[in-house]
Amino acid sequence: MIALNGEELDQEATLEEFGLTSGDILDLGLVVDGGKKKKKKKKYKTPKKTKHRHTNVKLRILTYYNIDGDGLVRRAKKKSPFSSSSQTGRITYLANHKDGRYYCGKSCKSFILKK
Repeated sequence: MIALNGEELDQEATLEEFGLTSGDILDLGLVVDGGKKKKKKKKYKTPKKTKHRHTNVKLRILTYYNIDGDGLVRRAKKKSPFSSSSQTGRITYLANHKDGRYYCGKSCKSFILKK
């Protein structure tokens, strides 16, 4: 589309036929057909998976130790043999599962301790 002084010019005519002089300004525009069709919203068959939420427990350190009747303090959880405190500077405890196995979260190893 070509426009001169706000009027659209005919496509087949030349610019000299419209009386174009050297100081006139032409407006050029591109005629574009409609855009892409809007994408349909996807419907999921199953609901979203619920993520694991970390829960804070006050004074959790008290679950790591037990006090006997004699006043002795004993560890309630076992230390991991794979992550020694000299390497990491921290003690890693083993997670105790219901089926009798233990899991070390630092080394990602699972095993059964013999009593």
